[in-house]
Amino acid sequence: MRDFSSKSLAGMGMIALVLCCAFSAWGETMHCAMCGKAIHGEALRVGERFYCSRTCYRKSLPRCCVCGKPIEGRYLLHNGKRYCSKTCFESILPKCTICHKPLEQCYRIAGKPYCKRHAEGPRCEACGLPVDPGILLPDGRRICAACRPHLVLTAARAEKLYLKAAATLRHIVGEDLPLIPPLHLVGCNELPPHADLVSSPGTHEQGRYVRHVETTTVSVLGIDIREQQTVQKDIFILYGLTRARFLSTAAHELMHDIISEQYPAFDVGAPDWAEEGVCQYAAALLCRQLGFADRLAEIETAGDPIYGGGYRYVAHTFGENNWPAVARWMKQDGFADLPPHTH
Repeated sequence: MRDFSSKSLAGMGMIALVLCCAFSAWGETMHCAMCGKAIHGEALRVGERFYCSRTCYRKSLPRCCVCGKPIEGRYLLHNGKRYCSKTCFESILPKCTICHKPLEQCYRIAGKPYCKRHAEGPRCEACGLPVDPGILLPDGRRICAACRPHLVLTAARAEKLYLKAAATLRHIVGEDLPLIPPLHLVGCNELPPHADLVSSPGTHEQGRYVRHVETTTVSVLGIDIREQQTVQKDIFILYGLTRARFLSTAAHELMHDIISEQYPAFDVGAPDWAEEGVCQYAAALLCRQLGFADRLAEIETAGDPIYGGGYRYVAHTFGENNWPAVARWMKQDGFADLPPHTH
């Protein structure tokens, strides 16, 4: 989400200071408008004031609020302050975080200033800040150099974190998990589609649980004696996620597997938003346990009615940290009475 604020230079004007200076001889005693000394002989007149010397006159001039030099000619006026030149004026303007140009119109994103071109340009997939040009991942996503060292990009690191997510989830639910599915680290172009789920525009899928059941018939001498089922389960997670997003996504997808294995009535009867809400609830519990405050906030405030709305329904109904109550609910019947949509 964009976090814009803009500033303009409204009220800036070019102000001309016109000096009418002349030396004259006077028959009466005058006093310098700057030092107060009596002026004998010639005096420097500027408007209705007299100065005993150019030195005193220069001391009377307004000074540039940046460099401190006396301003004798044209100057810039902004917010009641005078600047002797455009260079001095631009030195006080915010600079674009990327191109470092002084900004007369400033766009702030996450508290950082950007010019219009960079504010409206590509964003890092990890931190959401503008990048130019950034680092292009093989699947077309763009990340910034600052985020790259912290992202999950290798299978070895992904597997280690995947096992950590499973162990944390096991502690949360208080029981052994099914045999966890194999992990596949993929790009967004390789993430299997969710045929039955339509997310809101702007929702970025970061993982997928795929369960395939194949039924075969065992026959002896042409007589069917029994049927047997083979279950193939896989979890796909995007590479290039932050540690917090990877772990919470893994918890979400592993919860889909738990629901399929241990809560079949809920798996079959509950609407999509309810199951996705429970999976997001598990991800939120992991974030609380591991201290991922920023990622937790993303889950709690997600605008998607399936993921965000589903989570908020579960959290509001059972409390933010009450997995036993959620588990009891999933073991009951009556899921057909749940509304098909939530907000």
